[in-house]
Amino acid sequence: CTDVLQTECDGIFRGRNTFCSTIVQPCCPLIYGDTNADGSVDMTDFAALQACLTTGGGTLPDSCKCLDITGDGAITGADMERFIACAGGPELPGTSGLVGDPPVSCRGVGW
Repeated sequence: CTDVLQTECDGIFRGRNTFCSTIVQPCCPLIYGDTNADGSVDMTDFAALQACLTTGGGTLPDSCKCLDITGDGAITGADMERFIACAGGPELPGTSGLVGDPPVSCRGVGW
């Protein structure tokens, strides 16, 4: 398995804890919630999260599965709480003290 940018990946998300040797590698950003892979979790990413909300029911599209940190097949309150914890944006210092850097706990979360 290798880490690639979302724009470099033509795979289909097959679920958390899947094996790369038997299926296509899930293409989730290295930072949870960074849907556009620009290095920060900001309002652009929040717009993507809103489009993926399944609190009223429905099926989670493949394009939203990287936001399902709980792995329950839905974007719900628990996923939103994690997103909020990872949000930083270009003006806010993250855990490392760098502006726009999300908290360390949001990097490389296991999909």
